[in-house]
Amino acid sequence: MALLIAMSWAIDGVSADQPNSTAHAAALTARVALPDGTTQMLTIDGFGCSVALCSKVFIRAKGSSSPAERIWIDTIAEIKDIADDSALFVMKDGTARRLSFVSDFRVLYFRGPNNSAKKLDLAKMRSLQMVAASK
Repeated sequence: MALLIAMSWAIDGVSADQPNSTAHAAALTARVALPDGTTQMLTIDGFGCSVALCSKVFIRAKGSSSPAERIWIDTIAEIKDIADDSALFVMKDGTARRLSFVSDFRVLYFRGPNNSAKKLDLAKMRSLQMVAASK
């Protein structure tokens, strides 16, 4: 019994160290600029690879000298200056960092104007700008 209680405390301790993903917003609205100059308003479902959606609330990206990290979608103001393998992530707090795409998180999953599920590789857009929700 004591072992079961100790294991329970260990599990709670591990989960307490992990950020609560339910505290982050999902289904955010964004304006995407495409290479041909057109823009499109869309609702973000999340990020993943070309086969599957991996997260509705964060994207994984890697700094030049750091391991891959979670970037919470609701903390991003804009993703711009997009290249084949990286982009400039501008955060709502005003900071900006160039981060490399992680292969399992380089595809944006979204809902188009007719609410159909779609996906787009980040390298195939010029920018993605979050749009503030109207109150």
